[in-house]
Amino acid sequence: MRVLLEDAMVGAGLEVETADEGRAGLARATAAQPDAIVVDWLMPGLDGISLCSAAREHPDLALAHIVLVTGRREREYAQVATDAGADAVYHKPFDPEELADSVRAGIRRARAARKVIGTTRTDAVTGLRDERCFREDLDRLLALADAMPLTIAVAGCSVPDDTGAVAVGALAGSLGAVLGPADALYRVNSLGEVGFAVIAPDADEPDLLHAALESAARHGGADAVSTRIAAMLVDGGGSDEVLRGLADRMQSRFHAS
Repeated sequence: MRVLLEDAMVGAGLEVETADEGRAGLARATAAQPDAIVVDWLMPGLDGISLCSAAREHPDLALAHIVLVTGRREREYAQVATDAGADAVYHKPFDPEELADSVRAGIRRARAARKVIGTTRTDAVTGLRDERCFREDLDRLLALADAMPLTIAVAGCSVPDDTGAVAVGALAGSLGAVLGPADALYRVNSLGEVGFAVIAPDADEPDLLHAALESAARHGGADAVSTRIAAMLVDGGGSDEVLRGLADRMQSRFHAS
């Protein structure tokens, strides 16, 4: 099946990268950030439905055109696929040329959407740099830390999703006021619909950063009971791993309180 799909895409003039199983495919897609992803429902390691869901949750893959192929023709299976994030579902056996045409059309739409979104790098409500900027800046710092001694502290803060725009703006201002001149504050939706993240280069006391954000959140009008804050040191890995670590710490602290 993989060879058949690859031949169809190459025959349509598309550049193709392949993987033997789902987890490797997701990793390769995350690194390459393709305009389109074609997956089989049944794959070793990670099935197509799980891969679709994971891709839609990743900001660099959220706009990719995703095609899922399956041997099941029942309507409910197609619904599961679209609910997971697939843009198109093809049933086996399928016409390879027809599938390739669908992928090419999806690529045109994905590139147009990325062109529009690519012009916006700031959050409309707060004016802060967005999650893509956070990932890029953190990955650059982590690469620098591999080459020289550099301690990096990061922190996350989120408040309930029903917080109004005025309150969100006030909170952003309060958080930014407690940061040092080298620190940076970002609006990061993967930490919550109303989520923020901080990068503090050359900082080695995350507890102090946590306390400062906690105080700033209170002064910004955030409810102490429902506010989630976490801070930690990072010295390797990538922005994906760091964001997962922050989200886990924020969740555990919230439940612990």
